[in-house]
Amino acid sequence: MTAWGDSGGHAGVVWADSDTSRISLHQGDELLGEDVNERIVMVGNLSPDPKPYRLVLEGSRNLPDRPYSTRTRTVWDFTSATTDPTRLTPLPLVQLDYAVDADLSGRAHRRTELTVTASHLKGAAGAGAIRTATVEVSYDDGATWHRTALRTSEDGWTARLDAPGKARYASLRTTAKDTGGNGVSQTLIRAFGLR
Repeated sequence: MTAWGDSGGHAGVVWADSDTSRISLHQGDELLGEDVNERIVMVGNLSPDPKPYRLVLEGSRNLPDRPYSTRTRTVWDFTSATTDPTRLTPLPLVQLDYAVDADLSGRAHRRTELTVTASHLKGAAGAGAIRTATVEVSYDDGATWHRTALRTSEDGWTARLDAPGKARYASLRTTAKDTGGNGVSQTLIRAFGLR
């Protein structure tokens, strides 16, 4: 898993001098394994019964020519059990996609709409219907957060953003949950710029 990516299937990489990435897997409160800089967490001897898990992926970077997504944190809560070992079965991790009308430099108007679409990977075991979402926005790099009003749209949920005049960036904190008890919470510091 990478800490950065886009809807076009591109994944970011970790540059040793300025980027860090950390992934950890938990079962309840127990840390099962963790690694840094986009490694895979391998864990064995797990119960074959359905158990609650939490997967946490954090990233930070400081590159002068890449002002967006300077810090990210995604937490997936899901239930999983042993599946057919002859098939790769996707976990019921809720995925989030964002749409905002931005220019080529990644900046949006101060008054704009943001659409969030939540989904599962096709064939995910134990996935339920996604029913709830929240979006909070920050214009001061996460120092303060403001919950937005959401309306259901064709693609998911849409919020109307109204940034203050001095703000240069919009940060997002989004949650979504399905009826199977699986959920995601994602924080993107400097998700996009403002013009």
